[in-house]
Amino acid sequence: MLAFVRRVCERLGRTTIAPMDMIEELAHLPSVPPLPEVAPEIAARATTASGPAHDYAFWERQWERYSTSNNLIALRDIADEAPRLFANQARARIAEIGRIVIDAKFIHGDSEAARAGWLKPGAGKAERFKDLDAGPEMVVVPAGEFLMGSPDEEAYGGEAQHGVRIAKPFAVGRFAVTLGEFAAFVEATGRAMPDKLWTREEGEWEERKGRSYRNLGFAQSSRHPVVGVSWEDSKGYVDWLAKRTGRPYRLLSEAEWEYAARAGTTTPFWWG
Repeated sequence: MLAFVRRVCERLGRTTIAPMDMIEELAHLPSVPPLPEVAPEIAARATTASGPAHDYAFWERQWERYSTSNNLIALRDIADEAPRLFANQARARIAEIGRIVIDAKFIHGDSEAARAGWLKPGAGKAERFKDLDAGPEMVVVPAGEFLMGSPDEEAYGGEAQHGVRIAKPFAVGRFAVTLGEFAAFVEATGRAMPDKLWTREEGEWEERKGRSYRNLGFAQSSRHPVVGVSWEDSKGYVDWLAKRTGRPYRLLSEAEWEYAARAGTTTPFWWG
């Protein structure tokens, strides 16, 4: 206000100004434009379950409502937006339910929680995801323990058995990498692949020219498992997936592979 009075005095060439003159000057000030209306979506957000983070009573009511529920969408909202006390309790409840969040491009699931990106480890028959349209379909394997190796009496036995603990859930391909999926990698990267392979044809094993992962001497579809590739090719494939998706794709460890392949069984094969 003092700055305004100084400017008026300077404009009128005076050192003081009478109250009536001040009122007249104020009357000539340009009108202030009205504040813009709040966008409807912002206004709506203020009344939804997200609520203001500082509204302790609001989040207390939300937690009372969902503390024993399986509504992962509401629980995640509390975990992300509520004061620390309720956020920590919501995170603990989510862990208790046993689902983990998957941020993927394509998600398939029968439940609302799965479609929202919360997948249950071990529910791969019903819940799966893909990070890339041409990439592998993935399922989440639960944490757990198993006996790795095989007893001597098994046909493929001889590996000393020992207990292994898988500390955290991990994702694995629902199927073996297919010919179509691997071909997408080769096409995208221009990777040079060998034009000769060892194949068994007419009862004889030979290294044959003109054979490759695309031409093994028998008919293949894009859904067949890819074969005729090396460890380096496999490593190149998962490195490409990691670069394309920004996700930590890698080859499984021996223990992870056996844990997933056994699927909780102790027999030589998962079917018996």
